[in-house]
Amino acid sequence: MPLVVARKVYGAAGFRPYTIDFRFRNMRDVEAYARRVAEAVSLIRSECPGTGRLDIIGFSMGGVATLYAIKRLGLDRQVSRFIAVGAPFRGATISLLAFPSLLYTRTGRQLMPKSRFLASLHADPLPDGPRYVAFAGSRDTICPAERSTLDGAENVVLPFRHIDFLVSPAFHRSILEYLA
Repeated sequence: MPLVVARKVYGAAGFRPYTIDFRFRNMRDVEAYARRVAEAVSLIRSECPGTGRLDIIGFSMGGVATLYAIKRLGLDRQVSRFIAVGAPFRGATISLLAFPSLLYTRTGRQLMPKSRFLASLHADPLPDGPRYVAFAGSRDTICPAERSTLDGAENVVLPFRHIDFLVSPAFHRSILEYLA
């Protein structure tokens, strides 16, 4: 799930966070989720004029969707920092579990290791502008560290499982340091 951070004087941290919901249709297609991210950024920018470029934190599939929005939907001009967390940029073998459900087959194909979708997404370099950081967990079995790296980004590997990124206060503090 992506979290968009609008910089303006809000609270002690100096920013206002917005989450982009993970609706059923977004779960079924990474490109649809990327379009939702782009729509949400446009809405946030209209609600918060004068905030400048935004920071986006993308967790798991939300990181891949946000990267797609940056590279293919023009968000690079609107983003200051993109922080990916446990994102399967190089695919995740767990995506094979999507096929039996039939509901998530497209997402499963998109996020398989060596998929055409991911090959196309990585065919060109990261656009200039945003700062790119990709966090990976050395104990992550959902999206192993070697699958969470992003060429051209600052790649940080921490001793976490996938769920630890969501619940670890220490990790949350480190995210704030990257947003400072």
